[in-house]
Amino acid sequence: MRWGALGLPQPMPYKVGVPRPRPGRAEKMKHLQTLRRLIAAHVDARLQRRGEGQTEADPADGDLLEMMLAAGDANARLSTQEVLDNCMLLFGEGFDTSASALTWWIGLMATHPEVMAELRREVDTAYAENLDLAAMARLPLLNATIKEAMRVYPPSTALFTRVAKRDLEIGGTTVRRGTLVVAPIWQMHRNERYFANPESFDPRRFLPDAPAIPRGAFMPFGAGPRFCLGQQFASVEIALIAAQLVRHFELKLDLGEQLPQPFVDLALKPKTPMKIRFLRRNRA
Repeated sequence: MRWGALGLPQPMPYKVGVPRPRPGRAEKMKHLQTLRRLIAAHVDARLQRRGEGQTEADPADGDLLEMMLAAGDANARLSTQEVLDNCMLLFGEGFDTSASALTWWIGLMATHPEVMAELRREVDTAYAENLDLAAMARLPLLNATIKEAMRVYPPSTALFTRVAKRDLEIGGTTVRRGTLVVAPIWQMHRNERYFANPESFDPRRFLPDAPAIPRGAFMPFGAGPRFCLGQQFASVEIALIAAQLVRHFELKLDLGEQLPQPFVDLALKPKTPMKIRFLRRNRA
């Protein structure tokens, strides 16, 4: 790879840092290196095409990687290492939380067949009308079930932190300036002041004709100037995958089985395997 000819610095080898022995560290680093090799291969392939003066635009090149490679001006550009690091960050942020949201959505659909039946009619009708992908991602009930799933099982439960800029009082508790404050998303989403019967799964809360939800009561993607930049992408991604699952599969929970208890591992995940049967639909 002719890094210099492309005006990009030679990539530095990935430095693990000071090893700290802990259970699972070796396995974690093995997987991390695998991910870095896979992503680096994509970056290399894109740089190869750019370096060879490719004239025909590739539809895949209108993505974030291309934007990062093209970012900057004559005085400053992202280094190859910065491009790789940003790709790793985007992959991690875009995979774990979206996978968590879809996992819990699948579980809730399997345990609420009446909602699944209604959703199936909406999705089947939409496909019969030959809607494009963007319109598919805006189906009201489909998006309502996804939002309600993220209310009941928010992918990120305690990752939204802020530092108090002044002394203040919150609910009778004094918070001093400089104190780190964590927004308890799990508790907020299950607060009966904002959600009637908060423990129940009820997508009607998020239908277009439902009463407006108070600002700040529902925030799976955070809020304010530091809200998740991938919110729109994740919402469309989850909706499109969910629509395909609804269209092609029946989701069944084994008799006597219940949804696993959740636990926090960066994202909110099932503590034990979620045993869902995917039965292919006969739509003939």
